[in-house]
Amino acid sequence: MAFRRFAERAAHVTETLGVYAVLFIMILTVIDVVGAKVFVRPVRGATELVGFAQLVAIAGGMAMACFAGRHVALEFVVERLPAVPKRVVEAVVALLGLFLFGVLAWQSFLYGRALASSGQIASTARIPFYPFAYALAVLSAVTVLYFVVELVRAVRGERQEP
Repeated sequence: MAFRRFAERAAHVTETLGVYAVLFIMILTVIDVVGAKVFVRPVRGATELVGFAQLVAIAGGMAMACFAGRHVALEFVVERLPAVPKRVVEAVVALLGLFLFGVLAWQSFLYGRALASSGQIASTARIPFYPFAYALAVLSAVTVLYFVVELVRAVRGERQEP
């Protein structure tokens, strides 16, 4: 399915972005600690920068975690169900995930717009908040793609890919 390949590629891109965010967190933390302890000069706004990077790291890895099956699942219950109820449960779960991440993407976009119009910035790092709200919106939208793929798979009765 071409849409599944597109969604997986998008998830791979966001996962890579998340990995770079984790790498940034590690490097910044080391520089901040060394700067504070050795040179008595910590990185200005390091805590805020780590917080922003955490948002990108967590939201960036969400879709790929779903595609790779690294999310929490209660498969031991669903596995024992007959085929039709199993498909219904999988479809309902996909709809709930689609709804949850769809609302998250939508509200994050609206929040980003509100932050942009208010001009709110991080107090120490002086970085605007709105790009990170927009990033959460986009990264959540990629996770929505996963749930669309899962919903189509459940409705068609296709087996879940490992």
